[in-house]
Amino acid sequence: MMQEHMQMVKEIMAQMQRAKPGSAMSSQQMREWIDEHMKLMQELMGQMMDEHHMMMQGMPGMGMQGMGKK
Repeated sequence: MMQEHMQMVKEIMAQMQRAKPGSAMSSQQMREWIDEHMKLMQELMGQMMDEHHMMMQGMPGMGMQGMGKK
């Protein structure tokens, strides 16, 4: 199941990396396209980080101790 999930994430990432705004867009349309693209990328990155943290919790000795502390 994890392999299927990782394949889906790879496909989504590839799709988003190929996505390009149309050359005939107005500046307002371009701004909206960029805003939506950034939102989708942030959601995907958040999901990937959540999954990473869940995987790390299941690995002995690989917890998140000390992360974010200075």
